[in-house]
Amino acid sequence: MVYVESPAGVGYSFVDSEEIPEYTDETSAEDNYLAVKAFLTKFADLKDNDVYISGESYAGVYVPFLAHKILVEKKDTQINLKGILVGNGVTDLKYDSNALWAMGFWHNIVDKDLEDNLVAHHCFPKELSVYIAPTKEPSPACSVFY
Repeated sequence: MVYVESPAGVGYSFVDSEEIPEYTDETSAEDNYLAVKAFLTKFADLKDNDVYISGESYAGVYVPFLAHKILVEKKDTQINLKGILVGNGVTDLKYDSNALWAMGFWHNIVDKDLEDNLVAHHCFPKELSVYIAPTKEPSPACSVFY
């Protein structure tokens, strides 16, 4: 099992410079692809092993990007990709970000009084109403949450 912190500068990884480079999903996929390729070159005795890519959270984006990169580059590499696994993965930033209200309550980050006020005043984060239609319009008291 190999663990990769990605992109550089997150988790336990570090960048040896004053500025952390800007990354995109595509550049992270490219960096991770090159890392897998380099690993299998250095440890050639493992090149025929099955490869599974897994992650959690934003890996809901990174893992499919890397898998796609491996499949697109299949002619140039011998990475034996067999599958991917994502736990609690980001799927849609607008939806996932708004789920934080409920998660905050259930993990004791948003206290019961605040949750009661949100419910009593029909307060919903602006984008959340796209997914869950409130039964009533949010009251003016909700403006403090927007």
